[in-house]
Amino acid sequence: MKANEKGFSVVELLIVVVVVGLIGAVGWLVYNRQNNKPDSPQASQQSNEAATSSKPNAIIIPSDWQWFTSKDNSTKFAYPKSWGNLVEKTEAKHDTYDTKSFIGRVTISSKKDFLTQVPQGFEDYTWYIWNESSDALARAVDSKPPSDYKATYEKPVALGAAQDVKPLFEESKGRAMYEVQGKGAMNCGVYHYFFSVKDKVVHIPATLCTKDGEWKPQEGQAYMEEVTVPVKDFYKYIEE
Repeated sequence: MKANEKGFSVVELLIVVVVVGLIGAVGWLVYNRQNNKPDSPQASQQSNEAATSSKPNAIIIPSDWQWFTSKDNSTKFAYPKSWGNLVEKTEAKHDTYDTKSFIGRVTISSKKDFLTQVPQGFEDYTWYIWNESSDALARAVDSKPPSDYKATYEKPVALGAAQDVKPLFEESKGRAMYEVQGKGAMNCGVYHYFFSVKDKVVHIPATLCTKDGEWKPQEGQAYMEEVTVPVKDFYKYIEE
C-alpha cells in the first residue's frame, strides 16, 4: 500500500487481531479463575446451612415434642410427647396411628375417601365428609338409618344434602381447622379435630374436659384449653 493511501496495511490488521485475541484470552482466564476458586469458609457454611434448612429434620420443634415417620417414609410429622407414643396401622383407604393417651386414633385419609361419624347422642346418624367443591369439612345426615339404634351401623345408606362446617380457625382457603364435639358426660366429651393437608384429611379425636364444670380430667383425659394450641401447631408441622 502506498504511503499516502488511507487505511490499514495487512500487517497492521494482523497486529490488531492478535492484540484483541490476547486481551480476550486473558479476560477469560481471569473470569474462569474467579468463578472456580474454592468457596470461603463463610460461604461454605452458609451453603451448608441452606442445604440443611431444606430438610424436614431441620424444622425446629419444641423440646417436649417428637417426630413420627411412617414405615414407608411417606408421612412425617411432629407431635407433643404428652399424646403418647403412636403405633402405625395401615387400613384399606387410610393410615391410622394409635396412642394410649387422651389422643385417640389419628387417621390420615384422602379427601375423596374421607367418611366418618361423630355421634352426639343415641340415634344420631350424622356423617362427616369432605366437600371437594368448596374444599371444606361438611356434615350430612343418613336419610335411611337402621330402625334399631343397637344394630350394626358402619356406613350410611343414603346421605342427604351436605352442609359445610364453620371452621374453628381459617388462615386461608384450604388451610382451616375444624372442631366437632362428640357425645360425653358432664363437662367432658370427645372432641374431634379435622384439617386438610394438600389432598389429605387428618382426623384427631381427643377426650377432653372444659374448665367450666366441676368434673376434672381423669386418666386418659385432658383440658381442652391445654390441647387446642398444640393441635394447631401439629397442623403446622405435619403440613411442613
